[in-house]
Amino acid sequence: MDISQFNLHSVNFELRYDHAYLLWDKAGAIWHDIRKANPNVKLREAGPAKVVMTIDRRFQLTIELEKLYIAVFTPPSNIDDFIDLCVSVVRTSVRTLEIPLFSRIGLRVIYRHNFQSREEASNALISTRMMKIPEGKHFGIEGAPRLPHYAIRWEGDKLGAQVIVQAQERKILVEPALGRNNS
Repeated sequence: MDISQFNLHSVNFELRYDHAYLLWDKAGAIWHDIRKANPNVKLREAGPAKVVMTIDRRFQLTIELEKLYIAVFTPPSNIDDFIDLCVSVVRTSVRTLEIPLFSRIGLRVIYRHNFQSREEASNALISTRMMKIPEGKHFGIEGAPRLPHYAIRWEGDKLGAQVIVQAQERKILVEPALGRNNS
């Protein structure tokens, strides 16, 4: 299994901070500044504690009393525009909401590689030898593990990182429209 065969699936950036009550008074100013730089911004949800906007049906920006969240959907191989957007939104929000300190800064990057079957995905992960798989019968079950999962975490005084590699099975269920004759 070669990481270069994986495709970037999603990227999410999150800041957490103490209650930013100025959001009640200054949400319009934040979104006005964001709209100046991104004319295609569209309102999706607005309330006293949360405002959600999208840009070009590609980015979602959420500002809440205790966190700011930016997600990119169907990201390209180069995420420079996502990084630029994060820098711009964070600068505007921190300045306008007068946020002095972050309690968490998070970045989640998800890569995906499609296999023909869950067995093929499981075998590919097992073949990396990141995990030692015991042989024989376990819990009355014989055979190779299905959909294995490997996680490792590093933590320092102020930083932490986690890497998770797992085989997953995805199913898409489609129900026919009600009231239609589907014969």
